[in-house]
Amino acid sequence: MKSKGWGGARPGAGRKKSVPNAPKTVKRTGRRTRDLPLDYMISVMNDLTVAPRRRDRMAIAALPFFHSKVGPVSS
Repeated sequence: MKSKGWGGARPGAGRKKSVPNAPKTVKRTGRRTRDLPLDYMISVMNDLTVAPRRRDRMAIAALPFFHSKVGPVSS
């Protein structure tokens, strides 16, 4: 029985030869314009000019990314 065209190599499929690799062509700047949410929370925590209550809330929000919850202990 002949296949209906699913699977296998197909003409025209895949990346075109004229397309360069993205990491080599993207111009990199020294600073990212958008930080990750965790990076933002850490920067707020370390900023001494921010209100202490806000710094505490950022520390609480970032805590699960650094410390995992303790699971049940079996005897």
